[in-house]
Amino acid sequence: MSHIIDISLPISAAMLTWPGDPAVQVERRSQIARGDAANVSELRMGTHTGTHVDPPVHFVEGAPGIDAVSLDVLMGA
Repeated sequence: MSHIIDISLPISAAMLTWPGDPAVQVERRSQIARGDAANVSELRMGTHTGTHVDPPVHFVEGAPGIDAVSLDVLMGA
């Protein structure tokens, strides 16, 4: 029997970022408590924030983006 262990870090303004990358900003745009229809937040961050995967194009010009990376290569046994 196999199981999945999620190693993702929660996104928050307090998380560490790569030196020189933009800080994480989380801004609440609408709140049910204020009478809005839904809770919605705006997120601003660099691509090296938190748990992430660098696609081949990050290092090699013209290489595939993250949408071309198979999920199979991201799972270990």
